[in-house]
Amino acid sequence: MSMLRFDRSVASPLLGSFRPMGAVRAVLALGVITASAALPAGNAHALALTDPGSYRNLRASSVFGSGYEVSKLVDPNLVSAWVISGALGANPQDRDEGWVSFELEKEFIIDQLDFAPRGPSGTVNGIDLLEMWASLSPFNVDVTSASSTAAFLTSNLKPSFKVAGFASTSSLPYSYSTGSLAGRYFLVRLLNQTDAVSSRNLGATFFQLQGAPMVPGPVPALGVASAFLASRRLRRRCQLR
Repeated sequence: MSMLRFDRSVASPLLGSFRPMGAVRAVLALGVITASAALPAGNAHALALTDPGSYRNLRASSVFGSGYEVSKLVDPNLVSAWVISGALGANPQDRDEGWVSFELEKEFIIDQLDFAPRGPSGTVNGIDLLEMWASLSPFNVDVTSASSTAAFLTSNLKPSFKVAGFASTSSLPYSYSTGSLAGRYFLVRLLNQTDAVSSRNLGATFFQLQGAPMVPGPVPALGVASAFLASRRLRRRCQLR
C-alpha cells in the first residue's frame, strides 16, 4: 500500500513519479520526456468532485435506516444525511464512531475537503473528530467489521488528514496546509468523544473532495525517438523504390 504526499512547492524529476492533469508539458530533451512541477497553490485545473457517481464502492459501517443511506453523504443535498445505526450495539464499532470507505475512478491529487457534520461538536449526535486516510492502492479494510477496522488502527498508520472541532453544521472547506494528497482509495472515520450517552446517531450531511486527476510523470523517450527514426527510414526506402 503506497501513501504519497505532494508538496506543491517542490518539483520531483524522478522517472515514474506522478503529476496532476493540466500541469503537464512534455519536452523532448536529453532522451527524456519531462513533466512540470506538482500542483501549484490555487490550481486553476482543480475541480470539485460533485457527481455522487465519482465516489465508487461507497460503504458505511452501518445505516440508521431508509432515507439515511451512505449515498446521502456525497449527494448535493445539504439537508439529507448519512446516519449510523446509533443504538447501543447496532453499529459494529459501537455508537461513538462511524466509518466510510470508497474509491475514485482514478488517482487524484486532493487539495481540499468540503464537509458538514450532522451535529456540531459537543452534542449527542455531533462529531468531534474526522480522520481520513488516502492511498494509491486498496486498504482491504471492511468498514462493516469491527475487527477489520480495529486491526487497521493497530497498524498505527497515521491519518492523511484530520479535522478536530466543528462549531456548526455548515459545510466548510478544509484545505491541506502542507501541500496536496495523492490518492484513489479512501477511509473516513468520524468520532464523538464528548459524553457517554447510550444511544446516538452521528453522521454527516456533506462530503466532497476537490483536486485534479493524476497522470504518469516522466518516461524514457528513447522508444519514441527510435520509432520516429525508423518511420523516416521506411519512408525513405519506399521513395527510392
